[in-house]
Amino acid sequence: MAKQKIVWTAVPYGRVTEGPHKGCLRVSVVVSPRLTPVSADEQKLGAPGYAEFHDWPKTLSRLKLQLQIAGVPGLLPLDVLQPADSALWQALFSADTPVAGFKYQDMSRVNLRSYAVRNVLGYVREHYGKLAVSAAGTHPTLLPWKNAEPSLKGMLSDAGTRTVSYTTGHSVIEQALPGFDRFFDPKEGVDRRLGSLVFGSKSHYSAPVVGIDGNRSGMAVGVRALPPDWADPAANGPDKALMANFSTASEYTLYQANRFYKRSTPTDAQLAMRRPDLKNLAPAPVIEDFDFHRIVASLADTPAVLRQLGLIIDCALPASNAITAALANAVSVDGILGIEVLWGDPHVATADAYPRTAYRASAQRFLPQERTADHARGLMALGGTADPTLYPVGRYKFSSGFDVFQLDPDGAALMALLAGSAQSMISPSWRSTAGVSANDATMRWKSKSSIIGAGARFFRSGRRIANCASVGVLRL
Repeated sequence: MAKQKIVWTAVPYGRVTEGPHKGCLRVSVVVSPRLTPVSADEQKLGAPGYAEFHDWPKTLSRLKLQLQIAGVPGLLPLDVLQPADSALWQALFSADTPVAGFKYQDMSRVNLRSYAVRNVLGYVREHYGKLAVSAAGTHPTLLPWKNAEPSLKGMLSDAGTRTVSYTTGHSVIEQALPGFDRFFDPKEGVDRRLGSLVFGSKSHYSAPVVGIDGNRSGMAVGVRALPPDWADPAANGPDKALMANFSTASEYTLYQANRFYKRSTPTDAQLAMRRPDLKNLAPAPVIEDFDFHRIVASLADTPAVLRQLGLIIDCALPASNAITAALANAVSVDGILGIEVLWGDPHVATADAYPRTAYRASAQRFLPQERTADHARGLMALGGTADPTLYPVGRYKFSSGFDVFQLDPDGAALMALLAGSAQSMISPSWRSTAGVSANDATMRWKSKSSIIGAGARFFRSGRRIANCASVGVLRL
């Protein structure tokens, strides 16, 4: 027989603004159905095992929703503020709507590739400005390396370009050391070493688990992501084994940006191929029909539609309740609440889930409690946010974990990665101070990339670690 599970999540949602319940505390109940067919004839929504979802708004009309507040005996009856629309439900979900079954995707074992926007834009701002001034009338000289334009040479050196000098008689030969390409060597590349340090089940990094009330639980989960900032291995810090693979902070940042866009390493056969031969192509991916769960998920950005369908249910608390009573003697009240459902007819309620939500109530607001300092009173905590690349280190004390930039981060990162391509031009060249050979003809670096403004964009520094911790908690 088909299996069915409904997750009922109560979300504090301020106060009712109009109607007979005006001023009452309000919660939104989010309904997340998970339908699982067991046999082939249960892969349609019209199967008998999904009878409650043949007309979900009609099913809701006979349910009673109640609120449980932690530490308060009894249950509070909730008044539904808006009935769901059966006509809309049946227009979107017919008896022939496919049901593929709910599939949980464990993202805790997925490697998270990202890069610190503030570090990339700081690199671009520093060196791009110098190049614009020093090479305003012509492209900067790249080769011979000993005569490279100082600003361009500084940019590439900051990106990890290194050379070694040899003295032979009356000559000094300068040879480029392995540059950016060394990271992607299939045998000796850093990707292989990072597999054991970071990107694997035995990652050396972890993050604390934060509970719904914002307090640490004492547990930790593995993190499969690189730390956002480089630490000098000479300091013998805990990251020494990882950071020793990179010579500068900018090289570390550009490696992360490169790896973000370069999702796979080409094979030797692909590298030897100048142009695709269009042979032995893999078949086009099969596009599956939108099943019931995908249709519901696609409506996530249209809460008004979800309310009409009864998948978000706005409810008012009674005017007299424990939260309102507590506010009479306090500026704000914190607690935990959850929804309970009385079906009134046969239903396997034990299969359902009723997660709890931490709340914070005040005279003005009634919202979920913040788990981190990134939010305050239901809003992003953007106070003190600035562009850190505009200020020397130590000159501006940031009170926010967010940065604000007015540049296109993708365009800036891709422009910065051109430093890697410039390195490949330097690597095969040997430069001698004794005379000039035919191979020493001047080569100029021609980059037509420009930095494009993109309005104000906000970024959370170190967000990747929090993301890894969040998906890791789901596996505990």
